[in-house]
Amino acid sequence: MPDPPNPKIWGDSVAVTEEAVKNCDLAKSDTKNYMDCLGGAYHGVIDYMRDGLYKLGFDKNDLFLICKFRRNKKKRMPAIRKLSL
Repeated sequence: MPDPPNPKIWGDSVAVTEEAVKNCDLAKSDTKNYMDCLGGAYHGVIDYMRDGLYKLGFDKNDLFLICKFRRNKKKRMPAIRKLSL
């Protein structure tokens, strides 16, 4: 994931997450590397949100918003784990 993310998507946690997760699709053939990549993608975005970087923050009405846009459960789980800590 680029740091900083594309300035056009600053403030949009779902778009920033989508950008990071999209890069993980290159590692799909290796399940462990794929899951590690997804975890890193979500962790990076959640850290940005926690620190208020790039106009990102948590939606107090829906803390799991960045997880819900993902239809694929495998892609959601790393985010849910990180947010649950």
